[in-house]
Amino acid sequence: MKTRLFFLLRAAVIAVLLVPTLTYAQVIATDVQCSPPGCVDTTDIKNNTIKNIDISNAAAIDPAKISGVAWTAANDGAGSTMDADTLDGLDSLQFLRSDANGVMNASLTMAGQLDVYKGTLGFDAINLFRVDPADNHTKVYELSVNGISGGNFNDVQQAYISNSGNAYFAGSVGIGTTSPAGRLETTGSGGIDALVLSYLGSSSFALGPGTGTGDGTKFGIYDRTIGNTRLVIDNSGQVGIGTTVPTAKLHVWNTTGDSELRLTADSDYDSIFRMTGQGGELNEGFYIQYDNNVGDTYFKNIYSADNAFHFLTAAGEPLTIETNGNIGIGTTNPKATLDVHGSVEVNDLMVYPNPAVSDHGNPDLEGSIAWYIKNQLNNGGTIYLQPGTYYVTSQAIPLADNLAIIGSGPGSIIRAYNLTDDLINNESIALGTAGVRNVTLRDFALVGNGYTDWYEGAPDVGDVQDCIDIGGQTDEANYNTNISLSGLTVSSCGRMGIVIKHTNELTMSDIFLHDNGTSTSYHHNIYLSEVNNAMLTNIESERAAGNGLKISHVNRATLTNIIARNNGQYGIRTDANSKEISIAASSAYDNGASGFYFMTDGGGAEDVALSGCTAYGNGNHGVEIAYSDNITVTGCVLRANDQDGMRLIGADNIAMTGNSIRYNASDGLELDASSGNTVFVGNINENNGGVDVNGTVTVKDHNI
Repeated sequence: MKTRLFFLLRAAVIAVLLVPTLTYAQVIATDVQCSPPGCVDTTDIKNNTIKNIDISNAAAIDPAKISGVAWTAANDGAGSTMDADTLDGLDSLQFLRSDANGVMNASLTMAGQLDVYKGTLGFDAINLFRVDPADNHTKVYELSVNGISGGNFNDVQQAYISNSGNAYFAGSVGIGTTSPAGRLETTGSGGIDALVLSYLGSSSFALGPGTGTGDGTKFGIYDRTIGNTRLVIDNSGQVGIGTTVPTAKLHVWNTTGDSELRLTADSDYDSIFRMTGQGGELNEGFYIQYDNNVGDTYFKNIYSADNAFHFLTAAGEPLTIETNGNIGIGTTNPKATLDVHGSVEVNDLMVYPNPAVSDHGNPDLEGSIAWYIKNQLNNGGTIYLQPGTYYVTSQAIPLADNLAIIGSGPGSIIRAYNLTDDLINNESIALGTAGVRNVTLRDFALVGNGYTDWYEGAPDVGDVQDCIDIGGQTDEANYNTNISLSGLTVSSCGRMGIVIKHTNELTMSDIFLHDNGTSTSYHHNIYLSEVNNAMLTNIESERAAGNGLKISHVNRATLTNIIARNNGQYGIRTDANSKEISIAASSAYDNGASGFYFMTDGGGAEDVALSGCTAYGNGNHGVEIAYSDNITVTGCVLRANDQDGMRLIGADNIAMTGNSIRYNASDGLELDASSGNTVFVGNINENNGGVDVNGTVTVKDHNI
């Protein structure tokens, strides 16, 4: 009985300690009911107080019998064996306290571990709440960690936060939802409740349905730092970059510059853009490949060997490229390399005249070369000649500033037809105005009237005049400037093949002239007069009525690899105050007069250097210098000419060094009395018709 009463009293004391508002009450023996042994009787009560004896744990104490004064620190039992300090081992101020509803009204500080158990096989939920008094106790913050029932509960960890700060969740996590569909699900209204990823507070991106669009059917990536939507995927699978409304599988939009799609490969690989059909490799329709090794770009159609490229517009198929290389404009079945159906409209930079036009010298005939120059290229441009013959009937094709006429090679032919004018000239320029500037003629042929193949015999040149005549003004300030001729074939013109006068800066290269002119005195394949700064390279001139090349009043000219043969008069003739002329690696043979001729015509040539030349089989002399000054002849081969190897008449300051002079019909070197200051050193002079012992020459009252 004592034992039972002891435990009952101890429980009562604990309850009293937990509820500070309870009061003491008198306990009498009749209030304690028990069955012996272990009961409290009257001997155990003194002054209405139970003595310090054991109370049985089976004793029943009516709580209503416990009443009295309020609990205070003075009567907390301090110093007894049942005070609060004894029960919890702590100072009484730190002991757990709760009100009548079991609610703690003080803070809880734990230095050890808190374990919450329910039963023997599972855990209960731990629900922690905090009511915010700053918000009138209406805002609740909750943390709930649920346990499981059954199994080996010693190893169960549904949520775990370690002392390192790492967190672990065994199940799915829902943010804004209590039923997450995946390991992590956030639910909200797009841009407001999207998932935000930040980098050290300096930049952040939001992503999720509706982000940056406000449309929950679209997934977006929103740049929160800049304030732009970067990428959108709609519910049909279309991707927009720079746009929230994509209209294709990939739609790129740029409002601040060009939209660029770039493919870059490492130096060992190529960049390839490929379009295929449903069948994959076997149905490939088109791809673009950039060759990283050589820098070339290839456009390929490899669906089959018979498929062409078609370029489509709203008007149809304006351009087709067949697999055989034919290009059709206005037709899908081109029959030629370039097959154009319809009119040809061009800009001021490039034109393609039709060879079928009847008269390309008529500026009033639309589509002619002259018409394009007058109406479209008056400010300069380029005329491209297709293969074919461009007939000129009424008048010459005019030149203009900044004009280029470029052909496709010898198959592009400008030809006279009953023409009494030049084929090409600049005579339409008004007298007193400046000549033409920046003119290029390249890669075509010019043919006069009645032309027959040059190797069939003498041509029928007819009444046509010069094939090319670029004149200009006599005032040097108004000379033609920057004239370039290359890749031309010129034949069967009535007078000169090419005439260039009053010009600064002339370039001529890779030109073949034959069978031009009718007068041996005045008609030549090439005639240059009043020209400053000329460069002639790789020119063949044959069968001219007069000279292969005549230079008159030319200052500062360089001639390299000039071949003059079978011309009626001289091969290369330089006269009339021409100065500073260099002729190198050139040949003159089988011409009617001398091969190289430097002579007077109102004044002789000065400061001429002839080197590495060959002159043989000419009707007069290999080299003839008459009334000219400061001429050097070096390293030339002069042989088998009908008269002298070299002849000097009235020449001064002549130097001949390292030449081979052999087998000429007359003398190796002939000097008349009027020549002076001649140096003849290191030459081979033998087997000539005249006296040539020890390199001697025929001297007429003159000493060497």
